[in-house]
Amino acid sequence: MRPSALERAPKMVGLVTLVAGAALVAAPGPVGSAMGLGDRRSVARTVGVMDLALVPGLLRGRPRWPWMAARAAFSLATATIYRAEARRSDGRREAVGGMYGMLGLTVADVVVALALRNAERA
Repeated sequence: MRPSALERAPKMVGLVTLVAGAALVAAPGPVGSAMGLGDRRSVARTVGVMDLALVPGLLRGRPRWPWMAARAAFSLATATIYRAEARRSDGRREAVGGMYGMLGLTVADVVVALALRNAERA
């Protein structure tokens, strides 16, 4: 990744996280259901609050790599929430897709966190 793209990555992740988190907090029922989190509003709202907690660090934190690492950990935790929903709903496609999507984001977040850390050390 070019340094400029690498530096922009946490900001882009932060903006997406801000939108998703705000939507889940504001309308946990419909947004959570649409995102495959099922009908448990408290679960959707909790995911939204956790997203919003990461936003300041992703957008303005220095260094940013620890925030991307935290995002990776959160993504993995969210994948387990999707897995539980998939089991609860007999493999509902949205929940299974959400689980695999969050696992993919976990990998991407780790890659960016490591690249940022390595760039900082250089």
